[in-house]
Amino acid sequence: MSEQEDYTYPGTHVLKNKADIRDLAALQRFERGATAVRIQELRENPVRGEYDLAHLQAIHKQVFRDVYEWAGEVRKVDIAKGPAGDRTLFTFKEDIPQKAQEIQSAIKEANYLRGMDKEQFSGKMAEVYAGVNEMHPFREGNGRTTREFIGQLAKDAGYQLDYSKVDKQTWNEAAKESARGNLEPAREVFYEITTVERAVAFDKLATREALAKHPELDGAYKMLHDAHRAGQDAAYLRAEISKELHSGRLVGDGVTLDESKRVIDHAAAYRGLMVRDAERLGGQFKGEVVAVSSHHAMLQVGDMIAVRYERANLDRDLAVGDRVTIQYDKARSQVYEQGKEPARDRGGKDMQMERERVPTPR
Repeated sequence: MSEQEDYTYPGTHVLKNKADIRDLAALQRFERGATAVRIQELRENPVRGEYDLAHLQAIHKQVFRDVYEWAGEVRKVDIAKGPAGDRTLFTFKEDIPQKAQEIQSAIKEANYLRGMDKEQFSGKMAEVYAGVNEMHPFREGNGRTTREFIGQLAKDAGYQLDYSKVDKQTWNEAAKESARGNLEPAREVFYEITTVERAVAFDKLATREALAKHPELDGAYKMLHDAHRAGQDAAYLRAEISKELHSGRLVGDGVTLDESKRVIDHAAAYRGLMVRDAERLGGQFKGEVVAVSSHHAMLQVGDMIAVRYERANLDRDLAVGDRVTIQYDKARSQVYEQGKEPARDRGGKDMQMERERVPTPR
């Protein structure tokens, strides 16, 4: 028996499944129902990972765990899709690990797509999607797994992907073109379905709630505040700010250091975090950046503890989601990628235990 036949019931094209369904249409109905439940669970409690092959496998296992025994396992056969003469051949099975490594490296080099405007984000997301689609690491369920994978990547970068904005034919055509090396249709699709989370918050939420979730909006709200005080057309300005935010760009300046501090502390309280000032503590801290305002960055270093840094004091800028180690220095604090930091300086004794409780890795 070939490895291809190992996946299917003898004499059929029906994949062996946990429900022992031998009819293809019935299996498809069962699969849609079972995976819909697991996908909803996944979106509420995402599988964290490094956007590598193991991350993809964990997502696939969660989505298809009720359907296939091999959920989460890399395929053992080569696969292709499409009619004769127009078939798409996916990555050979033995090349999947290398392909996954290339994709992860590209994501990491792009700083996990953070800090990009919508146009840049759409172009890079098209590249990531094309790579994962070409790899097709599983015997079945690649489409749903890929959508959840890139959806999580988008959310971590401050964006949302709304697949309801694209019809199946357009999506499939973009996928087919990406396999041929033409990424423009995929880029256009991603631009159309991408929503900037902070822009939606600015449009729909009250000021305090929007700032609690997205303290980086402090500059935009300062512009509105100043416009009101000057008797300017604030409604027009709000519309213009919204337009810029929906393009993925931040706007506004003039926020004072004290105003920025109040906003970042408000964001900390919203997240249930006790915030400490880096200058008072000194030392070295390891964690994840969970919020930024005009002049401050907040590094979560424990379940309930965060350290507040002045961005001007850091040797490089930070974005939400960055996992770093920061060595405080009054003249200039050094920011290191985790795993590349120098020997630890523990700083204040009152924080020694709190700092060790770093957030769960992505």
